Amino acid sequence: MSRRERFTPYEKEQACLNYINDNRSKSEIYNCLHISTRTIQDWAAIYKKYGILGFTKKTKKRSYSKEFKMELVEKCISGEASSIDFAQPYQHDTYNSM
Repeated sequence: MSRRERFTPYEKEQACLNYINDNRSKSEIYNCLHISTRTIQDWAAIYKKYGILGFTKKTKKRSYSKEFKMELVEKCISGEASSIDFAQPYQHDTYNSM
């Protein structure tokens, strides 16, 4: 069963444009949409990198090998980088599944 998106790609784009261009106050955006500061920051990063296409529904669920996952976990534990740093190269395809 798929999860229904709370916001359309267009709504996310508009929120990002308001956030990036300071068209509305940041607290106004958070309160109006009932989202966290982290959510709008994530959306803005996706939008800056991929535009509105970054918000389109992913049709193929990606999978990663156990070895690959363990390598990322070990790098996070060692402090080499954060999970967010590791997610960046994969964000277009799987930004919510790591």
